Amino acid sequence: METLNRYPCYHPGNAGPFSRQWSSKSAHGVFLGCGIRISSVPNTNQLPCYPSGNAGPLSRQWSSKSANGGFWARNNRISTVSINNRLWGTGGGTGSDVSTGLTVNDGDVYLGNDKDNMQNLNNRLASYLQKVKKLELENRELETKIREAKKKQVSSGADYSHYYATIADLREKIFEMTSAKKQISIQHNNARIEEEKLQTKFEKEVGMRQVVDDDVACLKRMLDENNVLQLNLENDIEYLQEELVNLQKNHAADVLELRNQISKATVNVEVDGGQGEDLGAIMEDMRAKYEKMALKNQEELKIWHESKIEKVQAQVAENIQALNEAHATVSQLKRTMQSLQIELQSQNSMKASLEGTLCDVEMRNNMEMERHNNIIRQLEAELTQILSKIKTKDQECVRLEAEIAEYRRLLGEDTIVKVPVKVPVEVPVERTPTKTYQTRIVTETLVDGKVVTQETKVLTSE
Repeated sequence: METLNRYPCYHPGNAGPFSRQWSSKSAHGVFLGCGIRISSVPNTNQLPCYPSGNAGPLSRQWSSKSANGGFWARNNRISTVSINNRLWGTGGGTGSDVSTGLTVNDGDVYLGNDKDNMQNLNNRLASYLQKVKKLELENRELETKIREAKKKQVSSGADYSHYYATIADLREKIFEMTSAKKQISIQHNNARIEEEKLQTKFEKEVGMRQVVDDDVACLKRMLDENNVLQLNLENDIEYLQEELVNLQKNHAADVLELRNQISKATVNVEVDGGQGEDLGAIMEDMRAKYEKMALKNQEELKIWHESKIEKVQAQVAENIQALNEAHATVSQLKRTMQSLQIELQSQNSMKASLEGTLCDVEMRNNMEMERHNNIIRQLEAELTQILSKIKTKDQECVRLEAEIAEYRRLLGEDTIVKVPVKVPVEVPVERTPTKTYQTRIVTETLVDGKVVTQETKVLTSE
């Protein structure tokens, strides 16, 4: 940046409105740096001067060293800015009255009063530098207080070194207790698992015992039924034997009666013929015949009774065998049913535990989802705020660049100024939840406050 030594005056000895000495090394974005480089300040030969010694409205001495990013600067650095003389005089000299200024509203540039704009800019810069000096002074005071407090703390600090051994012992004890606690927890878990196994085994044994008790009860019932059946058969045998005895008695009585009748009967038969038959022999024959018939009937009755008993015993044996087979089948089915019931209970308990685990997992997933949704909403809100801040900063940048252009124009430069105007355009994309933003950058070239050229660039971002 070239040095502006002193502008020519209309009256000798009077200071002109720009009779200052400015110097800046590598001043990118001076005052309100927004990506503009001031390379040179041309000499102005036709600027009016005022009588010397008269202080202008902005007769201040400003300086700033290594001011990084002043007035919202974007990646710029002001190494040195110094203003030593006075900008405006209030004497009897006559200056040029420029009736144009600069006003920025939503990207539009309007011209106003040059003198008021210069005063406004100089006042703002002065107040900013005063605040910087005040903050630097307060910062130095705070640093001094912090150093003094640290010195006092170091000097008045107590010696706690004798507690270190106790702390180390306590830490070792805590570590040992933690390890013991972990071991006890592992043992507790193993005991719980063993208890569950024993409980399952106990339930199985109880089921088997119940099945055996049922089998014993069934066998007792079968034994009682067999005893009753045996008693019935014994009663039938006794009844048949008594009936046989009665039949024998009746038969003997009948034979005796017939013999008595035969012996008492007297028959006188006179036969004119040969010698008659012997009745005694006939009676003996009849007795022998009837005895044979009785013995035959008795044998037949005994055979029939024995055959009936054998048939009944065979049927009883078959029924007992079928009953035993049925009881064995029932017992096997009961044992199978008991084992299936135990397995069903274990499966139900496993299902309940899995359902509980599923509920816990769903609850945790819902909580995580809600937390992520909250984070997403928070990030969206922050993104909206950032976009609004970016939009505000863009507008502020445009306004500040316009002010810089006006400030430079007031200093007498005919420099080309590019004013980018960013217009965010929201373009919805079909069937996607994302939003695409288009940034339209309008570059205007100003010469003496007039728009010479205008360029438009569109940037798309998501």
